[in-house]
Amino acid sequence: MASDWFPLGVGDSSLQRITLDFGLRGANQHFLELVVPEIGGARYVRQLSWAAAGLAMRDDLAAEGSKYRATQLANAIEALGCKAEWMAGGSASTRVIGRRAFDRDGESVGSFRELRDRRHYVQNTFRATVVRALRDSGGLGFARGNRFDGMTLEPVGLSLVAALLDESTIGQGRAKLRLWLRRWVLDEKEPSWPAVRDVLSPETPTKRERAIVRARLVDVDGPAADKRRTLAAILEPEAQFPGVQHVIRAVRRKAESFAREIELACAFGDLLDACIAALVRLSSIIEAAGLLSIGAATTAIAKELKKVAACAKAYASRASIAPAAAHSAATQLVGVATSGPEQALLEELLRREGRVIAFIDGKVHKGPLYRNLGVENGELDEDPEEDGAGRTFRLARFHELLRDARSRL
Repeated sequence: MASDWFPLGVGDSSLQRITLDFGLRGANQHFLELVVPEIGGARYVRQLSWAAAGLAMRDDLAAEGSKYRATQLANAIEALGCKAEWMAGGSASTRVIGRRAFDRDGESVGSFRELRDRRHYVQNTFRATVVRALRDSGGLGFARGNRFDGMTLEPVGLSLVAALLDESTIGQGRAKLRLWLRRWVLDEKEPSWPAVRDVLSPETPTKRERAIVRARLVDVDGPAADKRRTLAAILEPEAQFPGVQHVIRAVRRKAESFAREIELACAFGDLLDACIAALVRLSSIIEAAGLLSIGAATTAIAKELKKVAACAKAYASRASIAPAAAHSAATQLVGVATSGPEQALLEELLRREGRVIAFIDGKVHKGPLYRNLGVENGELDEDPEEDGAGRTFRLARFHELLRDARSRL
């Protein structure tokens, strides 16, 4: 992931990750930030703690001459936490990724050297999805800097790390987790999975970790925090995510303009998902046909193209109500989808995403990175943000993050 738009991710490092965004990646990010700003892909507390711990361990180990990058350390710590939960029978946990590698490797693979290797975990880590949330600019303020390896922890980030690494003890000797991880990295210490699960699982954040993260979500100043507070008042009491329409109705009672922004974001999400569905369908047809004329391809996915056109019209309608919230990158695609024939729309989609399915000299055929997108192919680093009727634009994730940060406070 990694990121918040549609990721066709794979857990096998021999395959290249494909991101279908139709040139709308910037627009997608715009709408994600418009609805729930500054949380990146975070959906539970430990995602943030693991990443911050990687930054702290880099600095600790550098003092001893180690040159491990923060990315290597954070990814390995995350993998260790996920595998510890998996080993404890937590394979059903929605917070565990890496199941395919864990099933293949078994309990014997658990050293730092092994788990920093993506062959023993996943290609697309949670750490990559929370970089934006860590930032002091446009994020929750845990660290300074833009690129993860160049980040420096801020005081609140150091407090989060201390809550995990210094207030948690592990094993019979009750060593601080910070010291245990040092031995795990430098001395290849083998983990005791039950002990590791108690302190590092995605399901076991400390009370202090929860309190720090919750404070950054709702107890700071600024327009972004104001939006999060509005949403928190609606979502936090709900045991289950109540659905986008419930949120929109509740937001409308507090802030009409914010409700319109959410509606526009969801209309954009429906449009992007319809584009993806059209390409997925066409990839399945190309699998059998191999080569099609553009006319035959248009006829074959006429239903999907009609859905794209309908979603484009709905987006245009919402954009006319909230023009300041619209994004210019969607304008050309919406124009083609709402005014042109279906063949012109398909040509536009293929022009934007020609890596999987190519369109040359009037013929549609397999592109250089072709695969049948209708067949499940690997492990996603994060689930698409859906509630059964389109993207929720982080609302479901924010609900889960709020509930995790609030639990047992």
